[in-house]
Amino acid sequence: MDRSRIKTFVLLLLLLVNLSFLCVYILDSVSAARLQAEGKQELAAALSKQGIQIGAEQIPDGGRTEIYLAARDLALELALVEAVLGDAAQLNQGGGIYAYESAGGTARFQDTGDFEIRPSPGAVPATDDPAAGIGSLLLAMGLAAEPLRADEAAGTVTYVCLVDGHPVQDCLVTFTFEDSALTSIAGRRPMDTHQKQASGDLLGIGTSALIMARYISSGEQVASRVISITEGYSMSTGAYADARITPTWRIETDGGIYSVNRGTGDVTLAG
Repeated sequence: MDRSRIKTFVLLLLLLVNLSFLCVYILDSVSAARLQAEGKQELAAALSKQGIQIGAEQIPDGGRTEIYLAARDLALELALVEAVLGDAAQLNQGGGIYAYESAGGTARFQDTGDFEIRPSPGAVPATDDPAAGIGSLLLAMGLAAEPLRADEAAGTVTYVCLVDGHPVQDCLVTFTFEDSALTSIAGRRPMDTHQKQASGDLLGIGTSALIMARYISSGEQVASRVISITEGYSMSTGAYADARITPTWRIETDGGIYSVNRGTGDVTLAG
């Protein structure tokens, strides 16, 4: 057999091998999709038995597989304060608490992420459009957040902080106004710096949804229909330097929004 025929034979053999791998991949993908669809139908049926209706098409395919380890950075914290108040002195009060003093006002930050900033009168110019002013402040402070609720009578606007574009349910920041002038910024922020870490033991949507259903049936909450399921985060309590930001499932029902921590299985009523 001459060299050209051998070369042709080898190429045909490689083509057949690649085609066989492609066929196996396609069959595996079809089988996985079928099993996934069946799993969604089974979950919808299981929730229906507990009095909660959901369409299989509403159930997401998967979820995030990483957590974040959060760390406090005092230099970044100072920069955040100065973005609002101008040049400030940083004072260590012990117990993880730092105070900030400036001609533009005062601030107090804890190692749990809780904080309060109180501008002096006139330090932050009054505006006829508080929403636009808040957006500019958040950008200057380095905080990603989206509006959550507003209370005109109280003069407050509350934002929920974001990580990777998803809400961190227990990191809320409230802006308080009096006669269109900002008087305080207070709440909890998610982090200064964070490091992503893979985690293979996070709860899937099936287990999380059933945990939520048991939570509802065992308490005073009432829900009969799931409206949507989205992803979110929750920041652990305790020392801020050791904070963990864990993915959650945010399950919106006709009885409220329930958040299931995918690391611990804890359920909270988020809204």
